[in-house]
Amino acid sequence: MTRAEPYGHTAMNDDTHKSAPVVLSEQSMRALRAIRHDWVVPEMYPGSRVLMARSALDAVFATDNQIDTAPNWIEVCQDPDQPGSLPDRLRAVDGSDRLTVQLALSVHPQAVLIEGKQLIEKVKLSFIPALSVVSLLIQAFRTDCIRAVRPLIRSLEKKGFELPPPDQMQAIHQALEHLGDG
Repeated sequence: MTRAEPYGHTAMNDDTHKSAPVVLSEQSMRALRAIRHDWVVPEMYPGSRVLMARSALDAVFATDNQIDTAPNWIEVCQDPDQPGSLPDRLRAVDGSDRLTVQLALSVHPQAVLIEGKQLIEKVKLSFIPALSVVSLLIQAFRTDCIRAVRPLIRSLEKKGFELPPPDQMQAIHQALEHLGDG
């Protein structure tokens, strides 16, 4: 187990941005594992450390009998130990999402992969780029990392994962159709 050290607060140029870490949440990892696309994270963020809180990863291990050790592209971090260290708007966040947000706030990541529209919006208000698995898959499709998004979204839905609200999903499907994901 390794510990994530906070980055100093400096202006980020393109090289620094690419080397800033990515923080992965339990639910995002579960969703990506469910559709067998967890490999997309290191592909979309080459050269970046992918960090995950120990308890969040342990929770994935507890329910996914296909995995019992962290993939070599994940850097497992000690759980943050400052229970009151979140901004007011994020204090109600609990469980592994709380650990993910605390970790993200401590390392100034280029992105945090986390699920839930309201949570994503609150994290973005803390000046942390946040996105869901669906957003990551769309980016992966746009950069030719994956061939299609719609079957993956259908699979996530069938497996009971939270998707964006219906109006947003309609816009996503229209955009994917325009991009050639038929």
